[in-house]
Amino acid sequence: MFDWLWELSGNNIAAATEIPYCLVTAKLLCAVAAGSIIGFERAYHGRPAGVRTYTLICLASAALLQAVLHLPIWLPKVVPQIYRVDTTRVIFATVEGIAFICVGVIFRQGLTFRGLTTAAAIWFTAMVGVLFGIGLFYIGGIAVIAILLLLIVFYRIERSWSQRRYARCNVVFARDGGITRERFFKLLAEHQLETFGKINHQLINGGRDFEVGLTIRSRIPNAFPRFIESLRQQAEYKLYNIRFVNH
Repeated sequence: MFDWLWELSGNNIAAATEIPYCLVTAKLLCAVAAGSIIGFERAYHGRPAGVRTYTLICLASAALLQAVLHLPIWLPKVVPQIYRVDTTRVIFATVEGIAFICVGVIFRQGLTFRGLTTAAAIWFTAMVGVLFGIGLFYIGGIAVIAILLLLIVFYRIERSWSQRRYARCNVVFARDGGITRERFFKLLAEHQLETFGKINHQLINGGRDFEVGLTIRSRIPNAFPRFIESLRQQAEYKLYNIRFVNH
């Protein structure tokens, strides 16, 4: 009757002769709590996967491990050679299965990728479910606290940084018009944008137009939108293309 107490204290599960319903329930409830807590943090910040997704992933991982660990007790009349329980293979299969969900929340935006943190959080939540399913309550609890600190505290630290953004800029203007290279670089300085690396100059359209290609950067959050608006308002710029890049 009290075999679950021995399992909770770290003894061999294989020695159990009864299904530890109390311990199984405690593990599944811990998985539900951990998944919902992580999911709430992700949903609060508007991420693709919400509370239900994280809770289901964590609960499914814990439930699967519980089924495998106690399979000889659940199916006492089945010969062990038939199902050949291997807990490590089940854990590896869980990791691989969750990887497909993680790929689904990662998408490319320009030259950058978004959703990497959400994918990592989903994978981490599955591992927390595995920890609770095995019965490692201490490690699972510490892991939940650690990921909450990473997602909340580090998120605020990153938001407080003044990150420098880079963009590749190409502009085209008439060679004999009102726009000159000096005027263009003055416009960059007015919007607190600085050049980075090599600057390319070339004549196009039979020498009638002038094209400038360069990389610009700034720490000012709204510097790029204001610069793009200035280019849009000046008809002298025949063509402009700005795309963000990673450095």
